[in-house]
Amino acid sequence: MDVWQSSVERAKRETGYRGPEVLRTVEGVGEALRFDERARFYRQLLTVGTGDEFDGLVNLYWPLAVIEVAEDPQAAEDFADLALAYYSMACGELPRQYPHELAMREVGEAS
Repeated sequence: MDVWQSSVERAKRETGYRGPEVLRTVEGVGEALRFDERARFYRQLLTVGTGDEFDGLVNLYWPLAVIEVAEDPQAAEDFADLALAYYSMACGELPRQYPHELAMREVGEAS
């Protein structure tokens, strides 16, 4: 199991999240986002390089995608925040949490 998947599994166990799975890929995130957010995501993909910039953009939009498809947005937000925190720590970074409102503000400023 890779670092991302183990982070997701750990967050699921700890939060009890049972919502739909959103793959942390361009296709997975794009399919789960609302039309307007999907368009913004794809536009921003054209402006980033590879590596950290790309990973950061996917990490920014993945929680939004999870929240979009969830029946319980608060549970999805808690799960996504924890999964990204575990992933960041496993990669040797300080975890960043993106409450939905903050993420939407950051996404809006970047477009």
